[in-house]
Amino acid sequence: MADRIPQPPYRFHLLPCSGKRCTAEMGEAMKGRLKDLMPDRKALGVRISTSSCQGMCELGPNLIVYPQGVVYHGLQVADLDEIVEQVIRGAAAQEADDVGDN
Repeated sequence: MADRIPQPPYRFHLLPCSGKRCTAEMGEAMKGRLKDLMPDRKALGVRISTSSCQGMCELGPNLIVYPQGVVYHGLQVADLDEIVEQVIRGAAAQEADDVGDN
């Protein structure tokens, strides 16, 4: 039986593809780099998990960000620095500003 949770347990769930066509090695490398970039990921509300094939092999390597539903295509490990800075840390900073404005 399924239960609906009132709030997702994570603000962001990052899923680098580790399917064979995206190369499993690239998925693991992206997962490792994301963890290196966010040693504070628990405080940020971030979970990082690899996924099997995401069905977008011709566009890969891919990274899906939930619950936002954003998909990044054709990634290299170096691209993750900007994604983390703009998307994850940018959202955290914006939320902190919003709380401070109240």
